[in-house]
Amino acid sequence: VKRILIEEQKYLINLLQLIDKENFIVFTPEMNIIRFEDFCRDKPGIILVKGSFNPIHEQHVTMMEAAKTLYPGYNAAFHISIGNRDKLSIDPTEVYMRVKKITSLGYTVIVSRQAMFNNNLGWIRQRWKLPVILPVGYDTINRYADDEVKFEEELQQSLMDVAKEFGYGTPKMPMFTPFELRYGVWNDAKFLAFDRKGIELNENTKYF
Repeated sequence: VKRILIEEQKYLINLLQLIDKENFIVFTPEMNIIRFEDFCRDKPGIILVKGSFNPIHEQHVTMMEAAKTLYPGYNAAFHISIGNRDKLSIDPTEVYMRVKKITSLGYTVIVSRQAMFNNNLGWIRQRWKLPVILPVGYDTINRYADDEVKFEEELQQSLMDVAKEFGYGTPKMPMFTPFELRYGVWNDAKFLAFDRKGIELNENTKYF
């Protein structure tokens, strides 16, 4: 039995090492692997609590359970990205240990390569169109808004530089179009915000 468990662990770690940037791996509480489409099938929506979970703690579980209460019937999972927004990628062996810990608590875990919400939703929207609920703290929403505003500012500056170089004058462009229009992947997807002690929503969140 011990040899079988070791072989299973090696297999799953190798699987996590080989995960393609466009794929999700879904682990059930029993550590079985299922297709993402099977995770979503016959459900009115899904709940994804995203994080590194190093380690998973009470606040993560509280957000998950609160979301499940607000959206009964939705399938729910904790979502770990091997890539990170501003940290080194997580070692596959460490990912495996975190998956084992979370599934032991009775939860499904999804592992993906991409770190950013937009990229992950883009992958999901190629396969599934119904509601996606993303429980997050105020700090995460602030980081998302800051990243999007920075991207928009850099994009518009680049367009103005090109226009100036070719003598077209200053282009007239809307500033910070609603992100539902810029990213169709957010249709029927939304953050479920949770207050974090001592953290307020920042100025950039007004655009979203």
